[in-house]
Amino acid sequence: GFYRRTGGSDNWVEFTVIDTTTEVRRDTTVLSLMFNQDVDTTFWVGTIAGIGASPNAIGWDFDTVNLDPGIFDHNIRATSGDEGLTGNFVTALEVQYYDNKRYVWVAGNSTGLLGETNGINVSKDNGRTFEAVMKNVNCWNFAFNDADVYAATTHGLLKSSDFGESWDTISVVDTDDQTEIYPGTEYYGVAVVDDVIWAASNDGIGRGADNGTSWDVYRTFEEITESSEEEVYVSPLPSSPYSTPGGRVKFHYKFETDGNITIQVFDFSMDLVATPLEGEFRAGGVQHDNDTWDMRNDNGDIVATGPYYFKVASSTGGEKWGKIMVIP
Repeated sequence: GFYRRTGGSDNWVEFTVIDTTTEVRRDTTVLSLMFNQDVDTTFWVGTIAGIGASPNAIGWDFDTVNLDPGIFDHNIRATSGDEGLTGNFVTALEVQYYDNKRYVWVAGNSTGLLGETNGINVSKDNGRTFEAVMKNVNCWNFAFNDADVYAATTHGLLKSSDFGESWDTISVVDTDDQTEIYPGTEYYGVAVVDDVIWAASNDGIGRGADNGTSWDVYRTFEEITESSEEEVYVSPLPSSPYSTPGGRVKFHYKFETDGNITIQVFDFSMDLVATPLEGEFRAGGVQHDNDTWDMRNDNGDIVATGPYYFKVASSTGGEKWGKIMVIP
């Protein structure tokens, strides 16, 4: 819900949001809120039932999507299509200040009602009207750097430098070791601090220095130690060629001496299915986490659902075995 704390009080009090037109209390179980008293005195609140604006946080005007001719529109801003909000479920709400102008960015997802869809919306007139600048994408977060807008979405990390007229997908690849957050990976958060972009996905965190000219990729994996139950493992487990980030499973292994590594995947009958890595040098004494398999056989076809075994072999003579479970 929506709570506020006033003055120096340590007590948080539940805050009621009531639509002044319909006199209906809005559900704020899931919401986002923007307020910057240094620049603007308008409160914006995103709820599961539309977006509200208030000059004093007392009376609220709400925008909702409505194409049902049997329901009266109290607000002419409540339309759909290229004008208005794409959806009533507001999952992200931020205000961009640039060149003495104010842009209100809204991620409006569908609740299933007539006329709704998922998408990104922007208002260039302080909320009087909204424009749908991208549809059929779930957005979870916005960030800004001057005129640049960053959006964390189901389609990846997106960037617009023309206030939503066009969008580019940012490629997040580690500058040093070429570790990549796979294209199409879903991003849930993005922030810009001192020209550094921080992007959070379900495949790791990217840090883009100098406004994204160079990247570091951060991931964490279970460490293989002498007390570990398994000498090698894959992640995630189980894995899906359709929903796992990049459609790839990662191998994790460690040998004590340098060597050329080969990784082979076998089906339940122990027939060779694929060779994701063949004779590549890997240093000893460190854990390797970036070798992957795209869950396809050597003919390029996606493998069937079921259990698979893999072998990690070193040219020094050691080999380790593990299991992969492929799901739809």
